[in-house]
Amino acid sequence: MWDLNVKSTFFTIKESLPVLVKGSVVHVVSSVSGQNPSRFIGVYAMTKAALENMVKFLAEELRSSHIRVHGIAPGLIRTEFAGVILKNPELDK
Repeated sequence: MWDLNVKSTFFTIKESLPVLVKGSVVHVVSSVSGQNPSRFIGVYAMTKAALENMVKFLAEELRSSHIRVHGIAPGLIRTEFAGVILKNPELDK
């Protein structure tokens, strides 16, 4: 999960830098679980928290190149993956 969510994002941005131009915007998709983790999806939440920090770092790092970096952190979406959270009576909905 680390390779898929964190390393792939980092290396895609790194390899894209030579073709980005002044005014480019890079969007990184995280998750609300990166800001408010659930114990039911701990590793996933850790990778999304790493993306949140990556956005902050890269936004500052690429500012002088006039490349903007934005993070998008959608909330819970009813998918099979989210089923463990949606079906758990311990969680507030």
